[in-house]
Amino acid sequence: MPVYPVEWVAVEKSGRYPHMFKHDIAIWERFLDAYGGQFDAACYDVALGGITTDAPDADPAMVKGWQYSTAKKIDAAVRNDVEVWLCEVRPDAGLAAVGSVLGYALLSESDPWTALPLVPVIVTDRMDGDTKLVCREFDILVIELPRQDATAADAAAPVLSSRALEALGVPDVAGPGPA
Repeated sequence: MPVYPVEWVAVEKSGRYPHMFKHDIAIWERFLDAYGGQFDAACYDVALGGITTDAPDADPAMVKGWQYSTAKKIDAAVRNDVEVWLCEVRPDAGLAAVGSVLGYALLSESDPWTALPLVPVIVTDRMDGDTKLVCREFDILVIELPRQDATAADAAAPVLSSRALEALGVPDVAGPGPA
């Protein structure tokens, strides 16, 4: 179970998401604009794992606070009736984002907090082809939403992995191989 109970909220833009920075927020809100309607609830900053202290003078609040401060935190999770997407939101996502989202999925499976199937997802503005290849191999959904100030060619449409397209019911016309 997460360090603190999961608090599901409406899927809507608020401009305030715990531990997301300005660039993360911009990417997340583009995700909400594009895909938020497919989900019925969201939660933020879900703290998994963490280290507990066995200090004899530690009161329960101190123990819980220590565990929270050392926990791995999921940026955002969104759910519908079918599944829960574990979202790592990161500008210019690379292999560190892959490791983070795989870690969230493994921790969530080893200490379940939802009965729904889990889908690891990276939501980013840009990702290189090598990292996309790694994501395909590990069945990580990649949702690439270019910055608003990107060139017209880059900003024309979101770039989704084959699995993301399949999850959204869109046929993949690009075919296999690194993007």
